[in-house]
Amino acid sequence: MDLPFYYESLSMKACEDLLIQKGKNGSFLLRNSESLPGVICLCVLFQRMIYTYRIFQISDGYFKIQTAYGAGELVFKTMRDLIANFEKPNQGIRTRLRFPVQKERPSQRIRRSRMEEVYAEVEDRDYVDVLPSRQDSTSQKSTAESITQRPKKWLPASKATITHWVKEVISLAYILAGKYPLLVLKARSTRSLAASWAEGESNIL
Repeated sequence: MDLPFYYESLSMKACEDLLIQKGKNGSFLLRNSESLPGVICLCVLFQRMIYTYRIFQISDGYFKIQTAYGAGELVFKTMRDLIANFEKPNQGIRTRLRFPVQKERPSQRIRRSRMEEVYAEVEDRDYVDVLPSRQDSTSQKSTAESITQRPKKWLPASKATITHWVKEVISLAYILAGKYPLLVLKARSTRSLAASWAEGESNIL
């Protein structure tokens, strides 16, 4: 796949460094999944968080991006078509694709200093599903309203999704309290961190 922002063997950590170094909402790149052979990850930066979406190559070479339940399938003939679709606003991902992080040529590579910017992390295994686009909603109602109207058809959220929600709430609480969010917030530590932080900061919240 001949795309300047597609990194075949880029690690999760290197991906994070590149996106954070770019530092702009909507920065994105493609990389191969480290855990699922044949799966491509669309990684997008938004408000110091990295959102990772799974892309599968199906029959006839078409590309299918993983969507949330009820959103319908999104299949594209080429990867360029997929990227072009999500460069438009309100297509179901956290923010539209704006700034591709392109590969550097060997002659352009320089030694990078250690990055000190504080940011919240979405772990590689916490993939994010594409939500229904606003154009697909004929009533223009919110997702929450749609869930209320169809409670029997909606599937329970996965552990990874719930973990992601909890980490976002904790990071937001730090920001609202005038504090920096944690540099790395792991799923296994979420419960204990939330409890200890709440006890120590109860006078703020």
